[in-house]
Order: sequence, then structure tokens, then C-alpha cells
Amino acid sequence: MLSEQVGERSVNWIHAQKPKETETGVSFEGPMLNEAMKSIFAVASMQQEGKFTPRRERDILSVCLGNPKHPGRVRGISSKQGWKDGFGPQWINEYKKCDRYKEQMATYFQEEAKKDLQEMMGNLLENPPPKLIQKLASAMSNQQISTQTP
Repeated sequence: MLSEQVGERSVNWIHAQKPKETETGVSFEGPMLNEAMKSIFAVASMQQEGKFTPRRERDILSVCLGNPKHPGRVRGISSKQGWKDGFGPQWINEYKKCDRYKEQMATYFQEEAKKDLQEMMGNLLENPPPKLIQKLASAMSNQQISTQTP
């Protein structure tokens, strides 16, 4: 079934564009609509292969059209419904877009800090400063002295 392959919103959008059935298949009046249709099926196949993961407002239809037409609205359903209702209950925990953005930024900065720390530790181990070597040597000698005395 077509809705299982490309999603309900994409199917509704396709039907709203009034496709014409021809001998070679389905066609639209403009070449841009034909390209969008090809793109929808290409991204749907990428999703089935696991190369594309839809994320609420970044689903097959939104990616294929490539433009944020009427931001804050959901295409392919009634204009009276907003994102919360339009994308369905599976995305209800991601309804707060700002929270998700903050989580993405926190993850990004944690990864960057981790990379910087690993690079700094690698440089420190390759070329330790002389003061650090002296402090480690004195600490080790103090530890040896304290372990030798009964």
C-alpha cells in the first residue's frame, strides 16, 4: 500500500496535487511536481534501507519538498491541525522543539569537550613538562620512603 511505503502525509500531499494517470504511470502538470514525486519515492527507499530516519518535522515529505512552507503547520492533513496533532502520538515526547535543540547542543559540546580533553592528554603524555616529571619523581620517591619505613 502506498501509505505504508511513503507515509500518510506524503500520500495526502500527492493526492492534493491532482496527479494524472497516464499509460506510463502517474504524472503531474509541472516538472517540479514530478521531481518531488521521484524524490519522495527515493527517500522512502532510503528509509527502508535504513539510510534515512524521519524525525517529526523532518519526515519524507518535508525533506523532499525542501522548503519550510508555512512553518508551524503540518502539510498533508487538515489546516486546522498543528504539529502536535499532525505528526501523531509517536512524536508527543518531542513536542518541545527548544528542549530537543538544547539536548542536541549539550551533546555536541560534551563531545567537543571530550575530544579536546583526549587531545590535551595525548599531548601531555607525549611531551610532559619538566616540572610535572620532577613532581612525579619526588612523589614516587616519597612513597618509596614511606613504604620502606616500618
